[in-house]
Amino acid sequence: MNYTAEYFQAREQSQQHYRQAAASSGPPPATKKPTPGDGEEIWYLDGGYNNRTALSLISEIPAEATWALSRLVALSDEHNSRFVLITVPKLTEAILYAPLKYVKYYATQHESFSPFSPTPRTHLLCKHATESLLVLRNALHNELNVTHLVQDPDAISVIGQILQLPFEDERNTEMIIYALEILQILGPHMSPDEDGENPFDEIPINALERMVTDSMDRALLTHAINVLTLLMTPPSSPAPNAPPPYSPPYNPSADSPTMQRVLHFLTLVQDNLLLMAALEFLAAYLTSLPATQAFLLDPKLAQTLRLLAGVLRYEQRLETQTMPLGSPLRTAEREPGWLPYELSEEELRRIAPMPEPERSFQWMKKMFENAPGAELTQVVFWTLYKDTFAPLSEYAPSMLQAADIIRNVTIEFPEATASVVNDASGTSRFVILNIRRRGKPGSPLRFRCQWNGGTGCADANPTSPEELYQHLVTSHLALPQDDLSQIGQQTNALRCQWSTCDYVTSDPNSLRQHILTHIPTTIPAPKHPSQPPAVTLPSADALASDIGKMSLGSNAMSPLSRPPPPPPTAVLRFRTAPDMGTPSSIALLALYSLRMLFWASFADSSSSAPVHDEDKFGFPALPSIQQDLEKEEKEMEAGGEQVADPEIMWWVVDMVHRADESTEVVPLVLE
Repeated sequence: MNYTAEYFQAREQSQQHYRQAAASSGPPPATKKPTPGDGEEIWYLDGGYNNRTALSLISEIPAEATWALSRLVALSDEHNSRFVLITVPKLTEAILYAPLKYVKYYATQHESFSPFSPTPRTHLLCKHATESLLVLRNALHNELNVTHLVQDPDAISVIGQILQLPFEDERNTEMIIYALEILQILGPHMSPDEDGENPFDEIPINALERMVTDSMDRALLTHAINVLTLLMTPPSSPAPNAPPPYSPPYNPSADSPTMQRVLHFLTLVQDNLLLMAALEFLAAYLTSLPATQAFLLDPKLAQTLRLLAGVLRYEQRLETQTMPLGSPLRTAEREPGWLPYELSEEELRRIAPMPEPERSFQWMKKMFENAPGAELTQVVFWTLYKDTFAPLSEYAPSMLQAADIIRNVTIEFPEATASVVNDASGTSRFVILNIRRRGKPGSPLRFRCQWNGGTGCADANPTSPEELYQHLVTSHLALPQDDLSQIGQQTNALRCQWSTCDYVTSDPNSLRQHILTHIPTTIPAPKHPSQPPAVTLPSADALASDIGKMSLGSNAMSPLSRPPPPPPTAVLRFRTAPDMGTPSSIALLALYSLRMLFWASFADSSSSAPVHDEDKFGFPALPSIQQDLEKEEKEMEAGGEQVADPEIMWWVVDMVHRADESTEVVPLVLE
C-alpha cells in the first residue's frame, strides 16, 4: 500500500473539514480589555524608591517621561490630598529637571525655534516643562507640599529662570503663568536665607515689570501684578516689636511705567480679577508712608481719586424700591352686564344623581372658573351648593359637609386656596382665593331694554342686537292701526325715550335710524390704552354690596349713585442698597487706598496717620452714638453724595471727624 498517498489524502480531508467548520461558525469573538475604573491607579502614589512614575522620569526616556507626567498631572489634580512629594525620593528633583532642561535648550536654540512648525524635540521639551510646572502647581494645594518646596532651594531657582523666558513667545506663556502661581503660593511662606538676606534675589523683577507694562494677556497680567504685590509687601516680623528681617525687594516709584499701567486697570470695573489685582497693588504701595506722600505729588492723583471713588460707586448694588402712599384700593373686574351662571334643568337632572364627590366636581366645573386675584367667601360658596342640592335630598345622594366641599375646591381648581384674610378694619373673612362665579355666555344684560327712561321691559329678554331692535320696533315704535296711513309722512314730534336721551324728531323713519345708535354691538368696543382694566371702588363695603346685587341677579349699583372712589394711589420710588452683609472686597480695598491717601495728606502724620496699635488703623470700629453735626456740617452733608452701603459710609464719616483733629494740611503742588 502507498501509505504516503493515504497520509496526504487524509491530511487534505482534515484541513478541508476544519476550514468548513470555521466558515460556518464565523470569526472568533473579539475580546475587549476591560477599562480600569477611576481610582485603580492610585498605587502610583505609593512612596518608596520603586515608584513607577519617579523611575520613569529619572530614566529620561522620552516615552516613559511622557507617560509619567500624564499620570502625575491627573493624580495631583484628582487625588491632591494623597499626592505628597516628600514620600517619593527624587521625585521633586525629577519634576524640576524638565523645566530646567527646557530653559537651557531655549537659551541655545531659541533663534532656530519656529512658532508654526517646531521640531519634535522642541515640542517634547516644551510639553514636558509645562506639565512639570502644572504638577507642582496642583501639588501646592496640599500644605505638606508647600512646606517641602519652600525648603528646597532649587525650586525658587527654577522658577526664576522660567520667569526670564520671553513672554512674547506663546510657547512660554503657559509655563510662565504656572511659575507665577507657584511663586504666589510659596512667597508668603519663604523666610530669609542663612545670612538674613532677601529670599527673592533670584526672582527677575525687571521681567515681571515688562510683563505688566507690555503684555496683553489677561491671565499673565493678573498673576504678574499679584507677584509684584507680594514682593512689595513688607515681611512679617519674628517678634511683635522687632524690625522686619529685610526690606521689601520691590519699591516702585509713583511715576514708574508699572504704576501707571496698574492705575489704568482701575477703570476695568467689570473685570473683578484684574481690578482686584490692581487694587491690591495700589494698597500695598500706599502702606509705606513715604511712598504715599510721594504719590500725593503725582500729577495723576486727582484722576486716581476719581477712579477709586468710581469703583466705590460701582460696587454699590442699588435696587429700585417702591412704597405706596395712601390706603390700598379695591377694584372690580365685572362688566356692567354680567349675570351669574345658573344650571339648566337638563344639567341639574344629569348632575344631581351622581355620587359624591363626583357630583361636587361637576357642579364646580359648571358654576365657577379660575380667576387669579379674585376671591369668593366660603359662606357664599357653601350656600350655593346647599341651595342647589338640598331640595333634591329625597331623590339624590346625601350632600357633603361644608368642610369637605370647600376642601374639594383645591382638587378641581389647583390654583384655588382656602384662607383667612383681614379687611382694613381688621375683620377676618374666610374666603377662597383665585376663583369666581362663572357668568352667563353672551352677557344678556348688555342688550337689556332701557326704554321709558331706563326702566325697560321686564318681560323682554333680548340676547342679541337683532332681538333688541326687533323688540323696540314692534313694542315701542309701532304706530297704532289707525295711523298706518301716516307712515312716510310728517307727524307730530316723536321723542326718543331710551334712558336719558333727549332726541326729538317728527319723522318715524329718522327715529328708527336714531335707535340704532343705542343698540350695543355683539363685541364690546376696545378700551383706550390709558384706561385701567378694572373699576376702582370706594371701599370694601361698596364692593361687597355691588357684587352681592350681581349674584342675586338684580341690576348692579350705578357708578353715578355710589360715592366717588379715592384718588389714584401715589407711589414713591427710590433707589437703595440691599442688605448684603459685609461689603465686597473690591469696595474695601478702594476705601482703604482712599483712607491711606487721606491720612498722608496731613502734616502731622505721626499723630494723624493710622498706627498699627490704634483703633484707626485700617478700618475703625463703628461709633456707638453718632454725635450731633453742626449746621455747616449738615449743609455740607446735604450738598454731597452718600455711599449707599451704611458700613462704608460710616468709615467715610469717620475720616471727616478725624480730620477735624488736624489743622494743617500738606500743600499739594500738581505739576
